[in-house]
Amino acid sequence: MTFISRCFSLLLFVLALIGAPSCSSPKPTLYLFAWSDFFKPDLVAEFENKFNCHVVIDTYDSNESMYAKLKLSSINYDIIFPSNYYVEILQKQKMIQPIDPQKISNIKNYDPKYFKQTSPLSALPFIVSFSGLAYRKDKVTIEDPSWGVFGRSDLKGRMTMLNDSREALGAALRYLGYSINTRSPVEVSKAGNLLLSWRKNLAKFESEQYKNGLASSEFLVVQGYSIDIMHVINENPDVSFVYPKEGAIMSIDYMAIPTNAHNVELAHEFINFMLETPIAVQNISFTNSLIPLLPVYEMLDEKKRNDPILFPSQEALEKMELIEDLQEDIQLYYKAWDKVKSG
Repeated sequence: MTFISRCFSLLLFVLALIGAPSCSSPKPTLYLFAWSDFFKPDLVAEFENKFNCHVVIDTYDSNESMYAKLKLSSINYDIIFPSNYYVEILQKQKMIQPIDPQKISNIKNYDPKYFKQTSPLSALPFIVSFSGLAYRKDKVTIEDPSWGVFGRSDLKGRMTMLNDSREALGAALRYLGYSINTRSPVEVSKAGNLLLSWRKNLAKFESEQYKNGLASSEFLVVQGYSIDIMHVINENPDVSFVYPKEGAIMSIDYMAIPTNAHNVELAHEFINFMLETPIAVQNISFTNSLIPLLPVYEMLDEKKRNDPILFPSQEALEKMELIEDLQEDIQLYYKAWDKVKSG
């Protein structure tokens, strides 16, 4: 080998060494902590390819369990998806950090009914859903939808309610004509007693498997989330979902970045990615939930736009309430809930 050839070979070797670290360095990992079935798998894979990273998703079935694990877990989650009232709690306890709106170009697409920009920006709306009544219309007749259906002894053992203090007590409060956010000890106590009377007709309080039970006819009436029930309806046309005449409960799940997140830049990229109009449209089709972006509405097919579950009537919306952070008054609800669960 000539001197020039040896020098050229050495140069190639050095260049290979210089490039080696970038080839062998591990991909960054984005850790998400979310509700189950929140993302279309293909979209997660698309994000991984686009940003050359891994995405790990852990799930929870209640805001309370999310909060507890966030406090105790050794995992530094990069994005969490708390409901609206838990955003307030996390913000007060400095468990989430501000989102930089300059890094979220798609923030301009939000429906102003669901989002008003604040400074600092603690979280961004992701999914809007509702809780109501689902039932097997091939086996049960419900002509006048009401939370009072849980008082029907003829359906004893064939009904479930959500294993969530605010949702279950909220249904009882609405039936009695009270706000789901009441701070009145008398009203919360009355709702607790009513829920206790309903309990004898319930198979259980449950927030996950009720979907399968409804599909199989193990359960005939359930309190459930619209996002869950629409999946069941797609597979079983004998299932129906209605909003009770007394009023239903609206939930908005947000995207937030924990204070101890490791991949803050990548977290911003994921948030902005999920708010891209074509991506959001695909995710709506997968989750059967509403993502409150104005351009998205125009891209949905006519069936989706006219779906009364996805887009409740104005009358139904006017009777809905969002769960609020009640601060120290939440103890009223915990006390009533403990009585129901142990009674």
